[in-house]
Amino acid sequence: MKTNISPLVMQKLVQQAQDLGVSVDDLILTLLNRQSPSEFEIFERITDAFFALDAQWRFIYMNHEAENLLQRRAQDLIGKNIWDEFPEARGG
Repeated sequence: MKTNISPLVMQKLVQQAQDLGVSVDDLILTLLNRQSPSEFEIFERITDAFFALDAQWRFIYMNHEAENLLQRRAQDLIGKNIWDEFPEARGG
């Protein structure tokens, strides 16, 4: 899972993952899969843009900062492939 999370937030995620004996990726996916509003609060409170993609590169979650950065609403991107929605991001 690729992320652009601030060092402080990543440090907190790493510590929590270590405490639970899981990887950071597994911790994030577990939190996302629970689909409980309280579990998403951590992603909404961070000041970094955060989104998660599934194995087919489809958006499965976006926080408000990601909506601001990408200038698109989560409801418009969830389930859509990042490369189809942002072909210019491929580079090359």
